[in-house]
Order: sequence, then C-alpha cells, then structure tokens
Amino acid sequence: MRIQKALAIPALGGYYNEDLAAIRAGAKPDGLFYSDRPQSPGFHAIRQPSEAASIILVLDDGRIAFGDALSVDYAAAGGRPGLFSAERQVPLLNAICGDIEGQPVGGFVEMCEALEASTSWEDLHRPAAMFGFSQAFLQAVAMERQVTAAEVVADEFDTSVSTAAIPLGIQCGEYRRDAVDK
Repeated sequence: MRIQKALAIPALGGYYNEDLAAIRAGAKPDGLFYSDRPQSPGFHAIRQPSEAASIILVLDDGRIAFGDALSVDYAAAGGRPGLFSAERQVPLLNAICGDIEGQPVGGFVEMCEALEASTSWEDLHRPAAMFGFSQAFLQAVAMERQVTAAEVVADEFDTSVSTAAIPLGIQCGEYRRDAVDK
C-alpha cells in the first residue's frame, strides 16, 4: 500500500489555548474569557480557540488516514513551543505532504523516523507537525496490517495491548468548576 495523496488543511482544536503567563500575572476572568491583554508571544487573547491542521493521507486502496497537528493547551508555558498557527504552518506541512506522496506504508516507527530525518524543521512547529503526521502514519499502518492502532504500537514497541482499562488524566484550566461547561 502507498500514500497516493497527502494534504494538510486548516482546522480547529477541540479546546482553548490559554496564556498561562497572563493568568498567573493576575488576569481576571470575564465569563469564559479574559478582558486583560495577553503576555505571551503569538496570543491575541488570553483564552483563544486552538488552531490545528488536519493531515490527510489518501491511500492507494481509497482508504483515508488522518491526524491533527496542534499545540498543547498551555503553549509557550514551561518551555513548550508557542502557539500553532494554521495560517503559517499549513503551507509548510503541505510541502512535507508533497514529499511523502508515493511512499509505501511501512512500519510506524520507520515512517516517523524517516520523516524526522528528511524534514527541515526550521520554521515548523515540530511537536505539532510530528503529532499530526504520526497519528496519520499510525492509522495508515493499522489499515495496511488490518489491526488496531494499539496492536501496531504494541508490536512495534515489543509489548502487549492492555486487557484492563487505562486511566486517563484530563484537565480543564485554572478555573476548574467554571470550565466544566466549556
């Protein structure tokens, strides 16, 4: 199986990016948002919808694998890279998409390592880009092998799929009681 077509399109994340520096400096909430000015580079508001890019891989058998490239909730805090800007990143991601078209769907780790080795990361939001491409690669490999993504990961990292529920940690921002409705 090969990647027949690859593209990146602008999207929105399923959460808000928050300027943690401004919040910690005493910004006061105004409903679900803040009326104070942001302090971290790239923010136009203290709380703003997250931007993303969907990485779409059309496989030569007609199936479609995808992943989302986006930044974390508290981008630019704690040493994390800044915000993901779809406007700036989608053209760069589409250049990578052009490079991977026609490539075979191989191993998951192999595909990720090849992408990391062959890509100039100078202007790319590297964590976001690798997150999106790795999700798409994982789905493509699972489709090619006709197994679940969990089985691909277990196989490639020489472990087994859990038979018990795995607890998940979630968070909803500094004002937890108010954030439930978000």
